[in-house]
Amino acid sequence: MFQDTEDLGMSARLSRVTVDESSSSMTMEDEGPTTRRKRTRSCTSESSDQSVSDETLEPVRNNMIRIGYGNAKVPVKKYTSIKWDSYTMATRKLLTALFPRHILATHSLTGKRSPAFPNRPAKEKLDPKLVNDIVKTVAEKCGVAENIVRTAITNKCADEGKMMRQRKKNKIGDDEE
Repeated sequence: MFQDTEDLGMSARLSRVTVDESSSSMTMEDEGPTTRRKRTRSCTSESSDQSVSDETLEPVRNNMIRIGYGNAKVPVKKYTSIKWDSYTMATRKLLTALFPRHILATHSLTGKRSPAFPNRPAKEKLDPKLVNDIVKTVAEKCGVAENIVRTAITNKCADEGKMMRQRKKNKIGDDEE
């Protein structure tokens, strides 16, 4: 759940950021000659209206936890190590817990052809049930909209695809030497 408080002024010159790690909150203060701006934003992992809380998740076989709608199982150790103050990092951690890197590199969120690269074939679609579990969990735990979690998934797949191409390119270069 996000909590925003703002006191906006006309202009700002200097910035000071204060991070309180115990409560996962960040405070940014901009100071100008006659103004002061304060913004606080925090993402908490526990809320009374959340359907996904650490208390309701019970380990299933082999130290695994079901997330989201219950289709995806994540290792307890990986799940508890996730820092929920960043929805992008939480999304990436859950993706790597559920999918191997080569799957993320060769699949996409939608399975549709990229309009930017019409000559390339379409990638396969990630398992929609697992994707929906990730989206639901991150959206509820971090209090963000589902569409930005989906964007983070798209970005992770694109990043893994780039890294895979780079590794192949480097391997070919190493073989020639």
